[in-house]
Amino acid sequence: MRRKNLLKLAAVIGIGLLTVTVAACVKPKGDGDAATAKTFLTELYSHYTGDRHDFSPLAKPDDWFDPSLIALMDDNAKATPQGDVGALDFDPACGCQDYGSLAATINVVKTDGKTARVAVILHDSGEAQSEDISLSYDLIRVGDQWRIHDIGTKDTASLRQFLIDDTRSARQSGADNS
Repeated sequence: MRRKNLLKLAAVIGIGLLTVTVAACVKPKGDGDAATAKTFLTELYSHYTGDRHDFSPLAKPDDWFDPSLIALMDDNAKATPQGDVGALDFDPACGCQDYGSLAATINVVKTDGKTARVAVILHDSGEAQSEDISLSYDLIRVGDQWRIHDIGTKDTASLRQFLIDDTRSARQSGADNS
């Protein structure tokens, strides 16, 4: 009888140790999400290094932006008078029009698996007296891919709101091209 109890106790301890060992080896979901969010933005900024100045995420919006932000961009373009540029007369990924060679420091602040908040600091190593550019990103999962839901800079707190406000202003002036 005593031997039976000892075997049960050993089995319970063994299962407990196995559970602790497995739990220690499994990464929390948030860590993988943070890594993939960082990889997404690292890929974006890889296009801004060296002498490559022909890149803009606006050229292939489906690769970078979430559908709702693309819809706001499209709506703004329709509301903009023909011949005008519209709200996006700058590259939203750098908050700039011109740059030399950008180096990005990317810090994932928070992620929950479906969304991520990311802080980015850009340094333009191609410009002698450039100021670092700080951006905040709200990323969202679209399928299994991260996409940009919003971007904030010191000049534009929210790209989404900027597009909404500019579109409203264009429509109020009667310039809608829909």
